Amino acid sequence: MAAPLPAWAAAIAPRERSRPKLAPSRLAFGLEGGAEGLPPEQPPLGPLALSEHGRYARGRLVHALLQHLPEVEPADQERAARAFVAARGAELVQPLKDEIVAESLAIVRDPSFAPLFQPGSLAEVPVIARIGDYDLEGQIDRLAIVEDGLLILDYKTNRPPPQTLDQVAPAYVAQLAGYRAALKGLFPGRPLRAALLWTDGPRLMEIPSTSLDDAERRLLAATHEP
Repeated sequence: MAAPLPAWAAAIAPRERSRPKLAPSRLAFGLEGGAEGLPPEQPPLGPLALSEHGRYARGRLVHALLQHLPEVEPADQERAARAFVAARGAELVQPLKDEIVAESLAIVRDPSFAPLFQPGSLAEVPVIARIGDYDLEGQIDRLAIVEDGLLILDYKTNRPPPQTLDQVAPAYVAQLAGYRAALKGLFPGRPLRAALLWTDGPRLMEIPSTSLDDAERRLLAATHEP
């Protein structure tokens, strides 16, 4: 004779508590309505970009080219880039199309950036993690193996780009801090660095670990429910 089922088997399961979603781009703004104590946010786009036609298309196309061009043979990269921009940015004026192609090619062809695109690096890496009482859902532009650790890379198309760390929008630092916090559990004991790649230049700006630590502390404080 079969044993009777336990009481919990016939009971209705309690509704699972769903946590609010938090996009990395909103980290420095805090949660619904903004978090107290976080520094005021500067516009993520530079003043010239704010009035530039096609600024969003520029960022979207540059991101896509930096994802796919490293997989294309060097001799075919310019042809592939021009064909891609012509198809995906048909509404853009030709000078802007040319700038997008030139900007993207300058990055993938620069020897100093080669370690970022070597085999084993990953593009458009989805990230899901709990930050405080919120679920972070985002996408890392590129995750590269650098020396004995990992480099979290985020592309920014600001024109003109900031020249010093104190000119960088707090949202950008908070975004990288959120990504780093999400990856800590997946790569325990492995050094995690983070950098912004300003495509206008181009120029790589690594964010100091002290700045990331400070941003992470403020994020955790802002995202914990009272």
